[in-house]
Formats: sequence, structure tokens, C-alpha cells
Amino acid sequence: MKNLKFLTLAMFILSSVTFFAQDKKSKTPEQKAQSLTEKMQSDLSLSAEQTDQISIINLGIAQKNHSVKMNKTMSAEDKKIARKENQKARTQMYKEVLTVSQFETMKKLKKQRRASRKPAKEIIKENAE
Repeated sequence: MKNLKFLTLAMFILSSVTFFAQDKKSKTPEQKAQSLTEKMQSDLSLSAEQTDQISIINLGIAQKNHSVKMNKTMSAEDKKIARKENQKARTQMYKEVLTVSQFETMKKLKKQRRASRKPAKEIIKENAE
């Protein structure tokens, strides 16, 4: 009887996790670009002209990254390299649009966000336990 309760609970948990994992839909490139632009606009106090230019940059890179992601002929390593190149291009374009102080603020915020993330090894270890 105890085993049956445990088995039922385990099945419920597994089905819930599967349901929520499938329910999560990825954003379109347009949605990704829009949310990134809004975040940058609030974090960096962009002017209207800068916001328009940043929006165009973000949309272009998001579309490029999406096409890389959907490309079935590229290896995972090639996709990673292509995304890194796209990121470098985005950063270069940002330099042309942002002021020096805005660009420095963006770099600081990026470092803070990276520092607050858990390393992948820790996440894998937690999931294994």
C-alpha cells in the first residue's frame, strides 16, 4: 500500500513536470527583440532615436539567431560560433548608437547578470540529486 502511494505520487510529479515543460513556448524573434529593447530602454535611459535604432539592431540579430537555431544542417558547435559572431556584431552596432556612459553601464549590468547566474555544473548537479 505504501509503495502504491509512493508510485502514484511519483507519477503525478513526473506528469506535472512534463506538462509544464511542454507548455513553455519560446518567444518569436520579434518578441525577443522587443523585450530586449524595452529592458535596454529602461536600464540605459535611451532617447527615442536610440530606442528605434536599438530596436532595429535587436530585431536583425534575433532573426539571424533564429535562422541559425532552425538550421538543421549546422552542427551544434557551428551554431554556437554563429551566435557568438552575431553577438559580436550586435555589440559593435551598439557602440555606434550608445553614448560611452550608456555602453559602460550596459557592460556593467551584463557582468552583474552573469555573476548572479548559477554555473551549468551546479544546475546539473542539483537536478541529479
